[in-house]
Amino acid sequence: MRKKYRLNTNIMLLHIIVGSVIMGIPLCLLGYYFEQLNFLTTGVLSGLFISIVMIIPTTYIIDNNTLIIREIFIAKTKIDISTIKKIKASVRGHDIKIRYKKYKQVTLYPKDKYGFINDLKSINSDIEVI
Repeated sequence: MRKKYRLNTNIMLLHIIVGSVIMGIPLCLLGYYFEQLNFLTTGVLSGLFISIVMIIPTTYIIDNNTLIIREIFIAKTKIDISTIKKIKASVRGHDIKIRYKKYKQVTLYPKDKYGFINDLKSINSDIEVI
């Protein structure tokens, strides 16, 4: 069984905005300092670059007994579903917190969080859902 879940689009938009601001301001200042590009052009180009990189969404893949978390190009985390102890789903927000092994925890933002939790629970029925 292999299921793929995408990142919630509201969270993806937040990532794009925050990434553009975090990377855009230093690049604007750098372009202004060297006076090779004007302030606005540097900001627009850097914001566009960050938006393109951040638009590639995070995916959560359930593959047999493994949860694979892929974030942009950089990170790939594998969690054995049998080690998951507890899942806490927020009522108002879009996030779920997964506690696995002894003290490790990860926060995920799947688009269909209840379907995602049900799929994990169908593999490991010992998971406590809060």
